[in-house]
Amino acid sequence: MDFTDIDRLYEEGLSQGRQGVVGCLVLKSGQVFAQRRSPDRKLFPDCWDLVGGHIEPGETPLVALERELFEETGWILDEVLGLRRVVDWETPGPDGHPKKRREFVLAVSVVGNRQHPQLEVGKVTEGRWFGKDDVEILNENRPDTDHYVYDLVLEELSRCLPSS
Repeated sequence: MDFTDIDRLYEEGLSQGRQGVVGCLVLKSGQVFAQRRSPDRKLFPDCWDLVGGHIEPGETPLVALERELFEETGWILDEVLGLRRVVDWETPGPDGHPKKRREFVLAVSVVGNRQHPQLEVGKVTEGRWFGKDDVEILNENRPDTDHYVYDLVLEELSRCLPSS
């Protein structure tokens, strides 16, 4: 996949004071992988989330995607299947000013032991594959109005599975 547009949008976000973030919709046989964040995390404690994280200074979105995927699961990026979403969002900062972010959500396939990922100790408590039958679990511990991860996973499952 060509990252020209993603790189341009990333640079544009930086010029607006936005920290870059990558999120992975990791696919396997009609399922998407998600992991539960540790209960002591500042953002989204004890919530299901995608594999991913911040783009570090000097990294490109692709390099950050490969790094985060390996750090959080031990998996190696096989193929980027497509950009699914670009989302600008904010969280309260410690100084009272909002922390601005621009997130790139990409569908990917991986190489490695997909049944037993090497989860990042201290940051996540569990990981699992979700299909259409159990995708509702992704809303656990999220505020009633926050269906972000659920919506992303359901969209991806709908894309890769025939409707019934």
